[in-house]
Amino acid sequence: MTTTQANLLRALGMGAVAGMRSMTAPAILSYHAEKYHNPPLRNTPLEPLASENAPALLGMAAAGELLMDKMPFTPARTMLPSVIFRALSGAVAGAACTASEDGFERSGAVAGALAALAATYGMYHLRKNAGEATGLPDSVIALLEDALAVGTGIAALRLSR
Repeated sequence: MTTTQANLLRALGMGAVAGMRSMTAPAILSYHAEKYHNPPLRNTPLEPLASENAPALLGMAAAGELLMDKMPFTPARTMLPSVIFRALSGAVAGAACTASEDGFERSGAVAGALAALAATYGMYHLRKNAGEATGLPDSVIALLEDALAVGTGIAALRLSR
């Protein structure tokens, strides 16, 4: 697999994470960028994601989102403001995954945004149908989705660079 292919797969994976949990994608990226320099964001417009305090701040935002997702009053992820935010989160995540390649950030941003949109709607319907089919409470299915989002994000960043 070429570096370009691996970076686009990373962008798609992180975009999908953004579609599941909009703040988890930037939180995982920030942690990996700051600790492991993966993705390498130095001297890119996304360098603030790799700053010393960014992982903690984004981690708190992600934790808050994970908690809010379980609340019965939380609006559906398919509401327009949420869809837009998830697409933007996916675009930033995708751009970060391809930031080391000169001029290739746009393709990563587009891939991340499209994957976020697909995951937003796909996981919405999967979660709804899983609840109806199994009878499990939505909060249990949401916890499984949390685990899937985190696992996907970690796996995407571990693709060979």
